[in-house]
Amino acid sequence: GGSTGSTGGSAGSTGGSTGSTGGSTGNTGGSIGSTGGSTGSTVGSAGSTGGSTGSTGNTGVGQEKFVLPKTTVRNGYKITIANTVLEYSGKSLKPAVTVKYGGRKIKEKYYTVKYSSNKKTGLAAAVIRGKGAYAKKIPETKLHFVIVPRRMTITSVKNSKNGTAAVGWKTDGLAGGYQLQICRNSKFKEGVTSYEIKKTKKGRTITGLKKKKTYYFRIRPYIKVKNTLFYGRWSKVRSIKIKK
Repeated sequence: GGSTGSTGGSAGSTGGSTGSTGGSTGNTGGSIGSTGGSTGSTVGSAGSTGGSTGSTGNTGVGQEKFVLPKTTVRNGYKITIANTVLEYSGKSLKPAVTVKYGGRKIKEKYYTVKYSSNKKTGLAAAVIRGKGAYAKKIPETKLHFVIVPRRMTITSVKNSKNGTAAVGWKTDGLAGGYQLQICRNSKFKEGVTSYEIKKTKKGRTITGLKKKKTYYFRIRPYIKVKNTLFYGRWSKVRSIKIKK
């Protein structure tokens, strides 16, 4: 009766700064995984809903404010969940759980892991209980993780009017909203502007763009858990050269 692991690497977490333009950001894509601890790409920062916000950090999956601990220590037992942020797959997600005492790993046959709310986007949980010889030694422990929406796709970028770019994407009914970024740098290293967008919107027109200049776009979904925004991965980058 041990736990089963889920796919995905890890991701750290950072806080986000607000404003019409953001700081530097990392490459597109990024790994799926937990916040903090092990290796993997760090996450983009979370901005408040409504209006435009700046964003710092690299891509991936991430969080702001509400902290999900990967590890807790109970009665000397160190209990760790492999991932605290996972991407929605349509299937039940079961991040692996390990239990150690004095640096020694406890065999899975001595504890159970029961998962709940672990299929849809939102807050999920893993409840660990000792059994057999460890029934009274390993206390009942609950560790949480968040399931974020899948990676999005930008379907179109058009320069149909002077100094504008109309960006379209596929909406996601499991998202709480979207964060769209525009930048003159393909790696989103500087001069980034971010927009928080309602989940029902299928596109946005960006104005004030300079003729003969190339602009790059990317988008990611988010959900809100306990008043905290948790972001999915960035989409693939799309670009357009402004000819009008």
